[in-house]
Amino acid sequence: MSNLIHRHLLSLGGAVLLALGSASAMADTGATAYSCHVLGDSSACAMLPAAPGSDTATRVVPGSYAQYLSHLGYSTDEAIAQARGIGEQPTLQAATSGATRLVPGSYARYLMYLGYSEDEAIAQARGIGEQPTLEAGTRSGPTHG
Repeated sequence: MSNLIHRHLLSLGGAVLLALGSASAMADTGATAYSCHVLGDSSACAMLPAAPGSDTATRVVPGSYAQYLSHLGYSTDEAIAQARGIGEQPTLQAATSGATRLVPGSYARYLMYLGYSEDEAIAQARGIGEQPTLEAGTRSGPTHG
């Protein structure tokens, strides 16, 4: 009988230790996710694990002022930090790896707002010289951080 109790206590102790170990790993992941999503640290985004059962990646997309600063020679992280100083927040973009797709430009998006389908809008925009960009994966939409 005492052997049976020892086995149950041993398995219960193992479960507690396992839970504590995974909790600290989750806390590390939480801190990394915070750095990525809230602070805009793109190096932290690269260290985040993918969601189970998917190959989704998240990347920080700098705003227009941060992109301008990057063009002037600032690193992406420095540009995002300076842009935050004036109130601009970067956008998080989740993309699932897969086939590439055409992303409509500004005029094509305007035409889509007016009711054109995406293909019609891209074709019309090409008529005035606007070329869509290629994007790898499927965009699940921006999330503001």
